[in-house]
Amino acid sequence: MKKIYFFTLIMLILTACNSTTISLVELDELPENVEEKMDQNATLQKINSGEKVSYIVYKSRSDVEGTFEKEGTKLIVKLNESGEGDEEKAHFFRLTKSKDADVEYMEVQINGEPVPFDVIVISGE
Repeated sequence: MKKIYFFTLIMLILTACNSTTISLVELDELPENVEEKMDQNATLQKINSGEKVSYIVYKSRSDVEGTFEKEGTKLIVKLNESGEGDEEKAHFFRLTKSKDADVEYMEVQINGEPVPFDVIVISGE
């Protein structure tokens, strides 16, 4: 019985170590060192912060929900708007990818339509 528990524990550890992780999290605000690099005039921008982390900033009058899916080596970030407010607001998302995520390029879709970034900032931090 102990052998089964030990084997199961080892398998869980190995699986966790080899897992490919991609996450997209909405933030209330950007870290200060990232916000300094933000272009206040851009509607859609990506700020790379090192190899694993990128920040996506999207300005909209609507509420925005962010999700993603991976198709082969393409990562699709989906930003879906709902409702409409009086003022434009910046929505912040942190995209984290493990080194083995095998993502060659990323596409952003707003309400299902592909949209290019206005600005891409590459930072080594």
